[in-house]
Amino acid sequence: MAVLVIGLLPNLDVASLCLTNLAEADFAANDVSIVTENPKDAVLIGNVGGPLAGVNAGNLTARLAGYGLPSEVAAAYRKGVASGKVFVAIATPDAAEAAAEMLGDSRADAVRILREG
Repeated sequence: MAVLVIGLLPNLDVASLCLTNLAEADFAANDVSIVTENPKDAVLIGNVGGPLAGVNAGNLTARLAGYGLPSEVAAAYRKGVASGKVFVAIATPDAAEAAAEMLGDSRADAVRILREG
């Protein structure tokens, strides 16, 4: 079963630092995705792959629904991205709690652990 830890980081600078911290904690880059309102911003901080590769702000709600997130909750993540926050998703079946804690330490809002299925 796929496990995804998600949250909204305040801005690109915090997202960049969070990605560095995740890498230092041995989370693989291909297990981390970010979604920004402007896709070029994700490229600037060097993360365009991961479990949500190809997802953009426009289709984020639908993709999160695939993890069983109610549409109104998923839409709140989309609204956060539209307001300038950075959505981050970490695929980690074995370290979900650690990933969630790291997002919280990075001042992420709405941190959740999702299980696909």
